[in-house]
Amino acid sequence: MKQPASRSPPRQGGRVVGPPGTSERLTTAMETLYPGSSEVQRRFQVHVVEHDDRRPHELDHVRITPFEVRHASGAPAYAVQLRTSGGSLAYSGDTEWTDALIDAADDVDLFLCEGYSPTPIRWHLDLDELTRHRARFTCRKLVLTHLSQSALAADLTAWQVAYDGLRVPL
Repeated sequence: MKQPASRSPPRQGGRVVGPPGTSERLTTAMETLYPGSSEVQRRFQVHVVEHDDRRPHELDHVRITPFEVRHASGAPAYAVQLRTSGGSLAYSGDTEWTDALIDAADDVDLFLCEGYSPTPIRWHLDLDELTRHRARFTCRKLVLTHLSQSALAADLTAWQVAYDGLRVPL
């Protein structure tokens, strides 16, 4: 006897979180890529949540706090800190040095931090600058990510470096 096809539950929608202006940027992107798409009636709702610098948001069981950093992208760039009952992490994103990174990484279990270049490059973190500020971080673990070829060729023995498949217990 043939079993009826299972039906997936109705979609409840999606959430897009970003800096002030995200709603307008999303509409502009949709219209640029797919003219008329922003006006289409969907089977699901898209909820846009615009955040403010250093103001935490609770999404499901995650507390998300954005920290404005320095990177040209057409909108403010942010590092993010995520906290749950099971652990915490922060991610620098692309940025030049800013003391906001100290706050974003404050007392988290894991800080995923860009280490793009051995020496300064505009809009990105460099290993020289990170070395100068390393003692200021209060995170329990710092793992470098988003390394350029020149950073990968540098002496990284003093750093833990992300790689495909890396597992970091919290």
